[in-house]
Amino acid sequence: PGDGVAAAWPAHADWRDDIGTFRIGIVAKPGGGNTVPGLARLTEAYANALGMKVEFVVARDYGALIEAQASGRLQYAVYSALAYATASERCG
Repeated sequence: PGDGVAAAWPAHADWRDDIGTFRIGIVAKPGGGNTVPGLARLTEAYANALGMKVEFVVARDYGALIEAQASGRLQYAVYSALAYATASERCG
């Protein structure tokens, strides 16, 4: 009688290893530059929830945000409804 369980399948790499750093895109308030109040706490919350390094990318406008996601520089982005529809159409 065995007390343990043995698995004979290979270990799969975690998706976090494939990504390395999870990049989230947001748009700053007009005239706000690259500063977003509370961003350090938000970064920490996402990092804790995902169990990996998180980086926020602050775009100047939704067009730049869509371009960043379409080119693969972001894994996730926060959009308005119209920007989401545009990004969805662009990214397929």
